[in-house]
Amino acid sequence: MFGIVHVALAQAAIYALPAIPPPTGPALEPQRGRERPPLVVNSPDAWLSVGDYPAAARAERREGVSVVRLTISTRGTVTGCTVERSSGHADLDDAACRTVASRAQFEPARNYFGQRVERPVLTSIRWQLPAAGTGGATLAMTTD
Repeated sequence: MFGIVHVALAQAAIYALPAIPPPTGPALEPQRGRERPPLVVNSPDAWLSVGDYPAAARAERREGVSVVRLTISTRGTVTGCTVERSSGHADLDDAACRTVASRAQFEPARNYFGQRVERPVLTSIRWQLPAAGTGGATLAMTTD
C-alpha cells in the first residue's frame, strides 16, 4: 500500500514512509457524524533535507529516533511541537521539532459535525547515517 520513496540529495539520502496518504477529492469533504484526523497536505519528503542533520551529530556519527507530537490548528498549521520520546540526543530532537513543525502542512481535523478542530499528530523521525557517512533521515508518520 505504501512504498519507500528514495530521494538523493547531494551525497545523502532521505527515506520517507508516510502512514497517511496525501488527501484527494472527497476525503477532504466533511462528513456529518464522522470524525476525521488531520491529513497531510505536503509530502513528508519536503519536511527534512540533508542540511537538517545537525553537523555535530553527523561528525560524531550520532543516530536515533525522535518521536514528536505536533499540534495541528483549525487552520492546518503546526502550532506546537513536543518531544514524546527522545532519540537520546537533544540536538537531533530539537532539529526534528524545528524542521518538521515549520514545514509540515495539514488539512485540519474535523469533528462529528464537520467543524475544524485542533488535534495532535505523532511523527517519528529516524536519524540515520549511511555507511558512507552522509546524513539523511527516515520519516514514519502515525496519527494519535
